[in-house]
Amino acid sequence: MSKTQADIVARAHRVLGLLAVDEVPTADMDAFAGNALEGAIEELTYIQGLGVSFDETSVPTELFLSLSDLLAAEIAPHYGVQGPSRSRSISRIRANLAPDDR
Repeated sequence: MSKTQADIVARAHRVLGLLAVDEVPTADMDAFAGNALEGAIEELTYIQGLGVSFDETSVPTELFLSLSDLLAAEIAPHYGVQGPSRSRSISRIRANLAPDDR
């Protein structure tokens, strides 16, 4: 089962401590993080060269945690909080999308 943009945005805000488990992001939070998520997926495709075959509307479940962490790292400065490691999140996504099968 895949995850949606709403799932990823909500988890990213929870990782940063901005939302409780039973809360949902506001419209402003959702819009800001949604734009950041689109940019992050484009970066993975064009800059990181990972050949991403999904968009923000349907993200594979195995990428949910690492993509949520990447989004949290992207939006953390906007809220003035420390986010997870951006490079670690990209490394986890890279390991999933381009496994080393030597």
